Amino acid sequence: MFAASSRLCSVALALSSLASAATAQWSSTSYDPLAGVDRSGSILIHDDGTALRGFAALGSGWVDLAASGATVHGVAEHLALIEDAGTFIAWNARSGALESLTVAGTAWIGVDDEVALVIEDDAGALTAHALSALHDGWHDLPLGNFTLDPFDVALDDGVVCVRRPDGYSAFGARCGTWGEFAVPVTGDYAQSFGNVAIASLFNFSTLEGEPFYAAFSGHTGTWAVSTEAHFSTNPRLMRDACYIREKTLVTQRYRSLVFDGFLGEWVVSEVIHPSGTTEEHPVGHMMTVYDVVEVRRIETYAPAGGLGWVSRPGDFDLLVTADDTLILTDFANDELHATGALLGEGWNVRSAPAPHEPIPGPRAFALVRDAVGDLHAYLPRRGNWASPLSVPGATVAAGETVALALEADGSRVWAFCARRAQWVSRDLPAGATSLHVGASIAAVQTDSSLAVFDAFAGVWRDAGLLAAGESLEIGRDHLAAVDVAGGTARAWSAAPAQWQMASLAVGAIADGPHTEGRATWLEDAAGELWAFGSLPDGFLWQDWPDGQEPLWRPENAPAPSNHMHYGVAGDPGDRAFVLIGAGNLADGVSVSPFSGLLYLTPSSTVFTDLGAIGSTGTTSFDFALPAGLLPGVEVWFQPLFVVGVDQLRFGTAAQPAIGF
Repeated sequence: MFAASSRLCSVALALSSLASAATAQWSSTSYDPLAGVDRSGSILIHDDGTALRGFAALGSGWVDLAASGATVHGVAEHLALIEDAGTFIAWNARSGALESLTVAGTAWIGVDDEVALVIEDDAGALTAHALSALHDGWHDLPLGNFTLDPFDVALDDGVVCVRRPDGYSAFGARCGTWGEFAVPVTGDYAQSFGNVAIASLFNFSTLEGEPFYAAFSGHTGTWAVSTEAHFSTNPRLMRDACYIREKTLVTQRYRSLVFDGFLGEWVVSEVIHPSGTTEEHPVGHMMTVYDVVEVRRIETYAPAGGLGWVSRPGDFDLLVTADDTLILTDFANDELHATGALLGEGWNVRSAPAPHEPIPGPRAFALVRDAVGDLHAYLPRRGNWASPLSVPGATVAAGETVALALEADGSRVWAFCARRAQWVSRDLPAGATSLHVGASIAAVQTDSSLAVFDAFAGVWRDAGLLAAGESLEIGRDHLAAVDVAGGTARAWSAAPAQWQMASLAVGAIADGPHTEGRATWLEDAAGELWAFGSLPDGFLWQDWPDGQEPLWRPENAPAPSNHMHYGVAGDPGDRAFVLIGAGNLADGVSVSPFSGLLYLTPSSTVFTDLGAIGSTGTTSFDFALPAGLLPGVEVWFQPLFVVGVDQLRFGTAAQPAIGF
């Protein structure tokens, strides 16, 4: 599957021409101010009067989606659902594919991040048509003849569930299949979130049915039924699990019961809780049950960790409940107790004088300030605490994966990111200082400098100085420096770490800038709509901590798996390769006869051939990391392109996949 780096070099030396510049991340189309822009985190859609056009953060520019006047039914993170002259079109921004569907009539239409759904009504006969952002084509399922209530459909992120009179039908983006479940009596409305769905088999409207719950896994494509639920149950959903209360022999007591979407089965705790004195905290990848009265009643469940239910004895208070981390504070003993959702590492204790202050914002790590001003970061990807940073009185700003700490005298700033797990300092000149933090990018601005922290390489980058008239906008993973009056715009993304200038028409910017998620857009003086997409030309969709999921689980896989999906964007007809290496070079190196820079260690780099890029402008590579990787070990990826017959260039950036 993979070829050695020496072979790659010999092929390169046989070719004489250099490649053209990498695909620009700014792209323009004609702008109709009356049409507006439909948008989501990674997608923009605009009708310019000649066609309905789309722009994706991973892509080579604006593309035609449908005829002008087509209806946009919804735009989500990776999918858009459009209707053009009676034909539905799903645009998959991950693959660039346009999937068409013609139906007799419709009873329900919807789209979320990874699933689009059209329920066809053909003279009363209903058929569900679902599309996954991770699989090709529409997936059809006859539902039967009945009148659909809009609340019969639960659609969220990667799962859709449809209630029928005689059961439930659910579709998972990850498994790419429908799963059906039959019931003798119509159950209650379903709920869905992330990769799971759940429904009560007791109908609270008709007061019919049984006190059980059925849950669906979007990973395995299967259903499972719970044991009898406690009367106080209020279902809670996480990305990969559902939680209810299990009935016990004592009326006012219950056990915690979770449906694990990775396993496709229910898992019960041995701890018995009083029904009136517990708090339940479902977050992205962890469930925490906290008894606020009785000691020794804190327990957690993390599907990715694989440990089942874990209890922690002691008199603790909850301090942090984040997607991947739980931190308890022991005020009396000046201790912090932390555990993560990814590795199943148990509990890690850090001595820190109380009281403890959680810093809001992080998702892929947790940050706590103690009584003397030290900052303590817990890393779920490593299962341990980072070395504390002593910065009394510091100003702290944090995003999902990065944080900045400005020392009290303003002379130095420290950056921390979930990938690198260490604090990195930068000295600052005297003067006013402002901090800018997105989800996965951070910058510090002074009167005479602008520095951006490269969260991939773990280093500070000098970004020059903002020009007179420029203001700074911050998105999820990029910065935009825009001079509205002067009519200039440039953007800096987390990868590649460099400015990209838009070739705007001369004159003041007419509308914008607007920044959301991974995109910034504006209208220039000539009526052109300019968009910037922050993703590099090679991107790991399941890349922790910046991807949608910390890990990928292939369909029907009950055990954890480091399966990843790597998207590559380029010009149709160009040939794409993926370079794979064990290490990275923060500043890159030139390698003749390639243009661009190689960011992987040459001696350990191999490659695989993805073939020619199709008409969509994107291609992809699905792969599994080698088994047995130690927690936190990184494998780096960078695209390589052959343009025409003899021009070669490296992709704009390298990214690491992290083993768990």
